[in-house]
Amino acid sequence: MGLEDNSTRLNSNVEAFLANLRRRGKAARTITRWSVELDRLVAWVGDRDLSEIDAGALELGFLAEWETAFCDRNGRAPALNSMRAVSQAVRSFYAIMDRFGLLVDASGARVFNPALALDLPVIPVKAELDWLRAEDDGALLSCPMNAREDIIVFVLRMTGLRLGEALALTNRDVDLGSGT
Repeated sequence: MGLEDNSTRLNSNVEAFLANLRRRGKAARTITRWSVELDRLVAWVGDRDLSEIDAGALELGFLAEWETAFCDRNGRAPALNSMRAVSQAVRSFYAIMDRFGLLVDASGARVFNPALALDLPVIPVKAELDWLRAEDDGALLSCPMNAREDIIVFVLRMTGLRLGEALALTNRDVDLGSGT
């Protein structure tokens, strides 16, 4: 099978995968983002059959080259979220190929899904919000405020709204009858 046959079949599989995502209700932004990365995967695979790509080639070849290209394009290393998105796109694509029996070698025998070996980057958990301590809260409340500032501070303290959200409130956003 030639380059055009492999490339055409791989492109067709990527399109089928993206259609599957749309049918499953995936977010349009995710589909668009993954489409770009899967186009890069197709270009990287080139004339090889998908079954010829092992876990090492994905990790040390495609993902390493993706990271280098990202740095070249953007002048900085990719964020962990960007790296995770690429890995998820590749893993999800391979999972669909495997699930529907499309991950086979030239003789039609099923091959191991190499994307299962890819580790997703771990995104660190953000620190808890830094709430005011009792003495800070007391100091804030003892500051001289006009009536509007007093109301805003009260709303912020009682609702957890951000300042911009509180300032954007209108009368129709508040239902005094139901306390919401």
